[in-house]
Amino acid sequence: MRWVYAPYMTALLWLSHMYGTIKKEKNTDIAKEILSMDIDIKQYLPFILVFIWMVLMVPVELYGHSKYSGIYLFPDQKRYNTLADVTYGKYGSDIFGKKIYIIGNYYKMSKFNADTFFKVFDPKRKAEGTEVEFVESYRDFGQVTSNMLVIKEDAAQNAFVDVTDMIRNVKCEAIEGYYTDGWMDEQAEVNIMAGKDGLIDIEFMYPGELEGNETVYMNVDDNMTIELKLENNVSHQKFEVKPYEIINLKVYNNFYLKDAQEKRGSSNLSLLVNIKAD
Repeated sequence: MRWVYAPYMTALLWLSHMYGTIKKEKNTDIAKEILSMDIDIKQYLPFILVFIWMVLMVPVELYGHSKYSGIYLFPDQKRYNTLADVTYGKYGSDIFGKKIYIIGNYYKMSKFNADTFFKVFDPKRKAEGTEVEFVESYRDFGQVTSNMLVIKEDAAQNAFVDVTDMIRNVKCEAIEGYYTDGWMDEQAEVNIMAGKDGLIDIEFMYPGELEGNETVYMNVDDNMTIELKLENNVSHQKFEVKPYEIINLKVYNNFYLKDAQEKRGSSNLSLLVNIKAD
């Protein structure tokens, strides 16, 4: 109904102006004159036509927009409403402090709008730590972390779409034993998309006391085997593949976290894993 506001208000103001002008010139009570039927229709014809226009405006506008959804007086307002829906409307105050990637800039959002848009949802009007960055493709950033949102322009629908989960699965598809909060089971399998440099950096964090024989066995595309012995609670393993290549990684840990409070998959939770492929 938003598209009716402007023309309806215009008609209402026009009607009010005509009413006041006629009343001033005739110096009579128009309402009483109309009720008494002692009127000259020709004098009031413009007034009557505008009134009929106002009455028919709502059904005509509704019918037109049901047939042609692209008719819209405020295209910017519509698309920014969808941006609010897929960000603050979906995640609430959790969006504050996140890095928000917007794929495409067909709408030519200004830097000012990008910097201030999310501040209106923060009671303090700060939205501290929230950052918006425009990219041309999902290849322009690394793995999707819990501190990120990925939004895509949908020019055909004049809207924004949340593609965070979809891009996360493209970048790092957990087939078995790996979870979005970083926990990995004793056995896991993931498909990882490399970045522009082809360098994949995997960080293993064991939140317990090491006994000295904890080892992570990795198999890359069934043709490269890597053995990593954990000497510290935080260890890294790096390897290179072709840029933007999607590789299959199978992981087997010969240990598990004995203090774990839950079991999510077929094997026990083992350690926290952070995959970087920028």
